[in-house]
Amino acid sequence: MLAQALQVVHVGVDSEEVASSNPEPELLVDLPPQSVPGMLPELHLSARELPHVRERLARRTSHHEDTTGRRQDGDADDAGHVHCTRIARRRLTLRSVKYARRHPAIVGGPSADEVARRLLTWFDASHRDLPWRRTRDPYRILLAECLLQRTRVASGIPYYERFLARFPDVTSLAAASEDDVLRAWEGLGFYRRARNLHAAARVISERHGGRIPTDYDSLAALPGIGPYTAGAVASIAFGARVPAVDGNATRVLARLFCIEADVTRGDARRLVWALASDLVPASRPGAFNQALMELGATVCTPASPSCERCPLESLCLARAAGVEEALPRVSRRAKSPEVRVAFALVTSGARVLLAHRPASGLLGGLWSLPGGEVRARSGPSDLRALVAEQTGLRVGVGARAAPVAHTFSHKKWKGAVFRCTSRSSRPPSHSARFVRLDELRDLPLVSFHRRILSKLLPRAGTR
Repeated sequence: MLAQALQVVHVGVDSEEVASSNPEPELLVDLPPQSVPGMLPELHLSARELPHVRERLARRTSHHEDTTGRRQDGDADDAGHVHCTRIARRRLTLRSVKYARRHPAIVGGPSADEVARRLLTWFDASHRDLPWRRTRDPYRILLAECLLQRTRVASGIPYYERFLARFPDVTSLAAASEDDVLRAWEGLGFYRRARNLHAAARVISERHGGRIPTDYDSLAALPGIGPYTAGAVASIAFGARVPAVDGNATRVLARLFCIEADVTRGDARRLVWALASDLVPASRPGAFNQALMELGATVCTPASPSCERCPLESLCLARAAGVEEALPRVSRRAKSPEVRVAFALVTSGARVLLAHRPASGLLGGLWSLPGGEVRARSGPSDLRALVAEQTGLRVGVGARAAPVAHTFSHKKWKGAVFRCTSRSSRPPSHSARFVRLDELRDLPLVSFHRRILSKLLPRAGTR
């Protein structure tokens, strides 16, 4: 059983509670205090809902006894107590409270050993053949984990291979300029990942003798390396028994244990990590973490999960309750706002004016046409002001040259590039410069600006 992370989930109500002055007492589902340090979730359910709970659990119990011959999660004992990890769909919440000092008996939840056995057997037979799975080189694993965050595997493989060809080891990456690193990353988006990876390589080179740390804590101390990446590298490259929980793994665990709370927030998120930590086996922890993520990516998908192909189907509490497609519950994202943008195309002979974007902002560290976000009903003065701020040059705004429509994770840019002429005799400021068209291929350039330039200026360099 999941003695550390789940230990027990105990729901109980007796006749004295129901008959008390409170007409609708709350039922508590407690996790013991040692399961999740500093946090004890409670699930609250009104006594009025208990008959519905018992009816659902009785059906599940009958099904499980028929198929396994032993008592499963969802049994009710003679004292009128119901034991389960998932109670009912209505009014179910998860919040921090003072920890309970009682320790009920262990009675439910999938066996950690059985989960690991089934998952690893499935993974050995069914995993995708991916380049970073053919190696135990920690640098290649670190690169893959950084690169694949918020990037689809199919899209990430070409970038992974090109990046390795350009920077085959930590030493070469640490010695590279930021422009070179961002150029190799161009098109992947979320450029902070590249800058953090570059910074981590320099710390590894300077403080660790060029060798990637082998333990979780040292990995997590590197720039930009969070709990997931540290856990993935420590377990896959070095065999450390630590969890690595990404969005795919979170989805699997939310369904396996039928967690009804929002798993992206607070206590529920910490509970998912505690469950994952307890499930990771001492043997082959890296393969287990990869298997959990692989299952979420290929079988336990966000929409229409293929439960009939899942090795954990008979253990899955959400599947038994018929709510697998409703989980995990996450907060709805607000609709991405549309923001107006304008950019200036300023040329001088065979050169084009570019501005270097601040590292801390959107598309940080890349070169781009000067300009950016403007007012919804903006005129030429807004673009002139942006160009002056970013390059130190005064320009005249001319005709529209090309449309702009680009979607980020949190907003949409819509606007245009305008042909402009310089009205300054002095050179651009230190954060901008006129770049020869044949040099563009060597600079990290905002990807949709590169596409626009390749159409407007045929001699502009491309990949």
